[in-house]
Amino acid sequence: MRLLTAWALVIGAGLLCASAVGQAPPPPPPPPPPPNQSDHAGDDTSQGLFFTDTIIDRAIDRVTEELGGHFKFDDDQLYNTRAVVKERFPRFFQENRAQIVRVVNRWAEAMLGGDPPAPEEVAEWAQLAQPLLNGFGNLVEDSAKNMRPFMTDAQQTQMDGELEMFRVGLNYADRRLQVWSDGGYDWESEWPRSDKFQEKEQQRIREYDEARRRARAEALGLDPNSPSAASGPTSAPATRPDRSDDWTAYVESFIKRYKLDEAQKTAAYKLLHRAEDSRNNYLRRKLADIDAIEKRLKAAKTDEDRTKIKAEYDHLNEPLDRYFQKLKEGLEALPTRKQRAEAAKTELENRAKAEPKAAGKHE
Repeated sequence: MRLLTAWALVIGAGLLCASAVGQAPPPPPPPPPPPNQSDHAGDDTSQGLFFTDTIIDRAIDRVTEELGGHFKFDDDQLYNTRAVVKERFPRFFQENRAQIVRVVNRWAEAMLGGDPPAPEEVAEWAQLAQPLLNGFGNLVEDSAKNMRPFMTDAQQTQMDGELEMFRVGLNYADRRLQVWSDGGYDWESEWPRSDKFQEKEQQRIREYDEARRRARAEALGLDPNSPSAASGPTSAPATRPDRSDDWTAYVESFIKRYKLDEAQKTAAYKLLHRAEDSRNNYLRRKLADIDAIEKRLKAAKTDEDRTKIKAEYDHLNEPLDRYFQKLKEGLEALPTRKQRAEAAKTELENRAKAEPKAAGKHE
């Protein structure tokens, strides 16, 4: 219930960034029915708009001020954060103003109504809200990426954990909207005035909070079952260079191989960035261990010692292999059947062209 309240206001003002969303409460309230056409003459925005440019600008100042305190930004970092947010969020709001106002107004009407909305009405509302939610999620990811260059390692690690919580919240809300969009709205468990709502909502909140906690723990390399997994942000040691060339090359080769379209490319690079974030977090945490093992490996005197130390080194790098495997699995879900068939055909043709050349060399 609280998530959509925060989301509707924040998205409307265009002023959220990664950390703020990462701490957002659980999922949306029962969505609003479409407005009465006789009241609005088919235009939800005709009643007025209170999200002015000045309000958006000042709201961004206040939110980034809170963000600066949360991350302990210095003056330059706060200035740069505001620049990132103001470059993106007002434009997103302006481009989607009518749709946002329509979604917010219908939600407000439903909250003030005396009867639960029908599943058909909820489905229509969810279909309006879902693209905004997903577009907003992409905007947060992009903003977080552009904040990294002026953040310290410790601040980046803190943001990584909160970004994972944000993604859990985004996915949770998106799945729920999809259920409603498909006609699966159950007013008895999802309408605030129903007798069953409080019990169901508390259960949803518990599940949501636990999923966020575990996601943050995984992002920070903590044991989800340990007390430290529920604690605040941790600082990170200095890290090595990104070392992302191989992974980037793999993604770019994959895009070229299947001739992915722009939407698929965006999804592919998003998978890459998430994998890189997970890898870099792990490298920050394990940097001292990696350095120590590499020194031991160089100092090893016998083959037996080198084999033993190399096994330790390989074990330490296993999580990196898992992150890369997860990246590859995500990429494999992107191409369509047609793209796969065309890629296979191209590979066969290239192979056929290469065989005569290879035969000529042997002769």
